[in-house]
Amino acid sequence: MAHFAKSQNINDPERRWFSYGARASAFAGAYATQVQDVSSMYWNPAAISFLSGNSILWDYFQQWHGKMKSELVAVPLQLGEGNAIGFGVNATQLQMNDGFGFVHTSALYGFDLATATELTSTFSVGIKGTVQYGRLENEQLWTATSAIGILYAPSPDISYGMVYSGFGGTVQYSLANGDLALSRQSSPQNLQLGLAMRFPSSKVERTITISLANDKTFGTRGIRYNGAIEWLVTQFLALRAGYVVSPTYAGAKYGIGIHADGILLDYAISPSSLTDQFHEVTMSILL
Repeated sequence: MAHFAKSQNINDPERRWFSYGARASAFAGAYATQVQDVSSMYWNPAAISFLSGNSILWDYFQQWHGKMKSELVAVPLQLGEGNAIGFGVNATQLQMNDGFGFVHTSALYGFDLATATELTSTFSVGIKGTVQYGRLENEQLWTATSAIGILYAPSPDISYGMVYSGFGGTVQYSLANGDLALSRQSSPQNLQLGLAMRFPSSKVERTITISLANDKTFGTRGIRYNGAIEWLVTQFLALRAGYVVSPTYAGAKYGIGIHADGILLDYAISPSSLTDQFHEVTMSILL
């Protein structure tokens, strides 16, 4: 999502860089191999070519301390067998305290476009671009960043994914000496590798999904490891738990999913004070 600073960059361990979806959040970001709805394009753009139909998605994200709120609307569009594009529009509100008793509010907007193609029935490639627009009273700034991904699903019970992101730049809000300013920051280049296993392999009888991933942000120390498990209690209810571990922090995520009458409703919570504490709700209406 947005990046903001107070005099200098904040080392936010869970900076999301415009990635959405409550199911993905409950998976602790181990989502490079998952195909659920158009939110998958924010984690691996290659995933949207495997979507079975069209939908419209709404996502709401809020940090616990209330300093960041974000909303997203996104839709996929199937362009024939094995080809798809996804569109997304998002808005983020930031609130920053300057230390003198004044709260500064700023806004950041994003426009997303992803496209994916199945090279074979089990292998897909995709690319996503994001344009960001930051605005202050007398200042505005446009930036763009992109990501590429591949998804390989040789069988229903296992899939592999790889995503490389960080081409371009992002908008940074800075607060120093009581003044709010805009600047462009290079996007952190990141490589994520993922693996997902599903038991049993039949979609009708599937009960357990295990998703694992590790990602490296170049220029930083160590590798981050993500893992999650999803239990389909019934055809309509799913329980989720994820965990993220890095050289400097670790924390759990939890979530729940409800599927009924063509509507997918997902909720995620990140309660650990060592990570970015937030709530997130995603609703996807199948068309």
